Amino acid sequence: MLRARIHDGGRIIRQLRPRDGAKSIGLGVNGEIDFSRRTGVRYPREFMFRYYYINRAWIVSPVARRTYRLAATLSLLLCLFLMVWAYMGGFPATDLPLLKFLVFVGALGAATTMVAMEYFLFSFDKSSAFKRLFWFCILLFPPLGPPLYCFTVYSRSDFFKEATPDFFIRTSA
Repeated sequence: MLRARIHDGGRIIRQLRPRDGAKSIGLGVNGEIDFSRRTGVRYPREFMFRYYYINRAWIVSPVARRTYRLAATLSLLLCLFLMVWAYMGGFPATDLPLLKFLVFVGALGAATTMVAMEYFLFSFDKSSAFKRLFWFCILLFPPLGPPLYCFTVYSRSDFFKEATPDFFIRTSA
């Protein structure tokens, strides 16, 4: 069986196999992957992963970094809100609509952070297996684990060291 490997800095992102009885795998002119001229199946260089409908820019880009850091902050605020709620023994019934909205926003931030950080951990984290196992165990505690991973590992990863944030890019007049 023929296979093609897509590399990203020495790390295999995805192994491709020919479909529909294709007998060859080649690279096209623009870097796309051509399984066969007979089948006409081509994938651009930046394509989505096989079973995940997420491309790389959604996880490691300056916009994604700001989004996930905001979601992690909302998750921490949800945790703080729940601690205050437990300490005070509840809130007045008049504040219920506002409190429902705050809990919804915090839960949305916690869910976004948890999914994105687990995806980053399993797909892009280049640390040792022991460190990834440790962080996987930390990620199992949703209100605090994913934001902690986001601020300590994700934000300091090698993917962002050479990236220039959008607001530093200036056009010359």
